[in-house]
Amino acid sequence: AAPTVAHNGYMCAALHTHVNIRNPLVRGTFLSPRQVVGLWVAWVRFELVTRRFYRSWAWRDRSCTALFATGTECSWHEVAWKQGACPVAGEAEKHDVPTLFKHFVTTLQSEAFQASDDDAQMEMLFRKSLLHATCGKQCSLNLLPMWMYGTVEFRGMTATLNEEVAVAWSNFCVSFVEVFQDTVHTERFLSQSWECGLRDLQEAQETATVEALLSAMKGAVEPESVLFLLAHSCAHTGDI
Repeated sequence: AAPTVAHNGYMCAALHTHVNIRNPLVRGTFLSPRQVVGLWVAWVRFELVTRRFYRSWAWRDRSCTALFATGTECSWHEVAWKQGACPVAGEAEKHDVPTLFKHFVTTLQSEAFQASDDDAQMEMLFRKSLLHATCGKQCSLNLLPMWMYGTVEFRGMTATLNEEVAVAWSNFCVSFVEVFQDTVHTERFLSQSWECGLRDLQEAQETATVEALLSAMKGAVEPESVLFLLAHSCAHTGDI
């Protein structure tokens, strides 16, 4: 059997889950560009919570880099157990939430965006070159598949032969999209200046809890399913 962890501490395999948000040919709600931004912001907010669903060796894995609201902590040349120890010139914007958040807010508030159609808004917000330069493929939530498949890709879950884990994780990803496509959850971050919005998002990420996530997703995901993922990852330390 293939090993779980490579010699450099990174995952040998992972469970990458795609959820439809923009493909009209398959099932799922077609999200507007603004809804996609809201979904991404919601994931950033709960990044430190959902990361606890993974096995510990994935928490600093460079193929599913955490979207830290305070900025990148990942350098590709480092082994996993030294991540964040020595920044490398030229990597400052890679996996960088503040840079992409600033772009999203300033674009959403521009007159040009509000006067544009759906296709133009998508290009303004999510052009491939920008995503590749900031929060691209190797992040825990990958937006690039929107352009090819109409999906977003959740990349963090460690590979598993346990079908219950696979089902619980897939259900969680779909439910997360269904809940947080409603921009009411994230409008407070996007309706003010990007500086103030980013500061609030950083605070929200640092103070996010499993309880807050379950409250926001009430009726969409069973608490027992989330507790099961936490227990499987060995990150669960008590009742919530």
